[in-house]
Amino acid sequence: MVDLHQISCQTHCLKALSRALGKPVLEDIADFELRGKLKKVSESETLEDLKNATGPLQDYLANAGCLRQLTNISHKERLVEDVLLFQVVNRVRAPFERFREGLKTLGILSKIQEHPQAFHPILCHQPVHLTADKLDDLFEIQWSVEGSNRLNVECQIVTFWRDFLQDTEGLT
Repeated sequence: MVDLHQISCQTHCLKALSRALGKPVLEDIADFELRGKLKKVSESETLEDLKNATGPLQDYLANAGCLRQLTNISHKERLVEDVLLFQVVNRVRAPFERFREGLKTLGILSKIQEHPQAFHPILCHQPVHLTADKLDDLFEIQWSVEGSNRLNVECQIVTFWRDFLQDTEGLT
């Protein structure tokens, strides 16, 4: 049985299924807003900073079972660990176990455990740099009939669209 308390969500599914386990880290939290708030907690240097950083998280901490009296700055490490465990592991435990059992019935789980890197692209999110060409490929143009006035206008519009994509590529 996989010890879900030690899963690193960076490759959450893959590591758990292949038994290459580690502790969750801040980067494993997919929710950017929560990650930012928790980062402020982990970077707190004084008790006052810690209390100010946990203020916006009070409801979340209560729901996660991590709400506690903070009387010392040393409490921040344990608080961050508890939130990471809740957000990354405990919150998804039941669906993950059902997924794992489904893979087991099909005999896929053993193959994932034998060859984890082969399944990495399938099971783990890989951010893709969005280029003008990739964005253009998302659309299929429905051209008007050959020789019509509408086709000429459509050609101009598509040219402008592709120029716009090229001009804005790489801008943030």
